[in-house]
Amino acid sequence: MKRALYLILSIAIIISSLNFASAISTNLKDSYQPGETIIAEISGSILEPITDTNMELRREYILVPFDYEVKKLGDKYYFWMLSPVQQMNYTLKIKDITTYVSGNIKKIDYEKNFSVLGNLSDYSIKPGVVSTDKNFEIKVQMNEDNEKSITLKFIEETTYLLKPGENIIKFSVADINESAFYNISVGRYEVPAYIKANKTGVSFVNLTNDSGILNLTNLTSATSTDPIQQEAINIERAKYHCYEFPGKICGASEVCSGETIVSLDGACCVNGNCGTGESSGSSGAWIGYLIAAIVVIAGVVIWMKYKKIKKDENPLAKRILSSDKKIP
Repeated sequence: MKRALYLILSIAIIISSLNFASAISTNLKDSYQPGETIIAEISGSILEPITDTNMELRREYILVPFDYEVKKLGDKYYFWMLSPVQQMNYTLKIKDITTYVSGNIKKIDYEKNFSVLGNLSDYSIKPGVVSTDKNFEIKVQMNEDNEKSITLKFIEETTYLLKPGENIIKFSVADINESAFYNISVGRYEVPAYIKANKTGVSFVNLTNDSGILNLTNLTSATSTDPIQQEAINIERAKYHCYEFPGKICGASEVCSGETIVSLDGACCVNGNCGTGESSGSSGAWIGYLIAAIVVIAGVVIWMKYKKIKKDENPLAKRILSSDKKIP
């Protein structure tokens, strides 16, 4: 009986572990070169966002620092990381993934073992995943002493000559008319990218300086009576931090004495300061007190008139009563 129970429990544990394994998966390979850029997709029903804090890399039982990033493109999650230089066996762990397991919502950990073997990778790239609506750049670290020509493919195909050390390759989104997914080829790497197009058609030429660079001072004061253009201005403002305008983020109990505009950090107070707002509140408080006093006085007057009417409502009876008192 005990053996049968043990066998049933063992089978249940195996089935459970298979369910956990099949809930989430990645296309992570079994081995990589030292210093190579790893680019992978996380597959499965992911019910809550995965962020950088969910990622861990271990060498045996030791946490290893590593360069990485997680991004969501559409409804899919991707991550990139630079493989360690030391040749060892490693375990990538994605913690606390909310997903379905046997029809129930659970939090699970995904683990994948891989090895770092061979010679140092000839070059690596970062980032390995892109999501933007602006011009962007990809840094290529060339680990060899000689120049190397690679193929770039985004909107069109071209070649690029890598030099030893760091190379910065710039990409333009000026010709992107529709938001879409792209696979950007940077040599032997395929970079998943989601490029968002600006469909408003609003020109910001009048907001630029003489060099054609967007002037944040002009953008701060820019307004439009056209709702579409104003929305475009707000979208452009939301790409910058409040301090860049420059401006300040007011506290929950503070009031902006200037103008409040949209920023990457939220509501941004520009051309003014953040204050408690007590002076403005106290300056208008007397109005409330005056209204309250008028209501009270009106109530007292009405009450006094009502009492007087009650006393004089039968004057004839009052006269008869007083005349009876005069009869001897």
